[in-house]
Amino acid sequence: MATRGKSGGNKTGGRTAGTPNKITSDLRTWISELIDDNREQIVEDLKDLEPQQRVAIFEKLLQYVIPKRQQQEQAEAEKTKSEFIKRMFN
Repeated sequence: MATRGKSGGNKTGGRTAGTPNKITSDLRTWISELIDDNREQIVEDLKDLEPQQRVAIFEKLLQYVIPKRQQQEQAEAEKTKSEFIKRMFN
């Protein structure tokens, strides 16, 4: 991709603005298929973890299914998440 020269002119070459990156798209598709094809194994692997490790994994995964909240709502979300996790393991 060409860059701006010393004159500070416009960028030339490269992808047009808004054009998706094919490599990123292909990688996301591959990862999605990899997870879909190995769901049963992933569940078994999670069952083999210690409860504390399993909770840590769940917390990391929750960010992908629960939308991010505004800062003032985050404290309430953390409390709800903690209560949910306690109920799961008690």
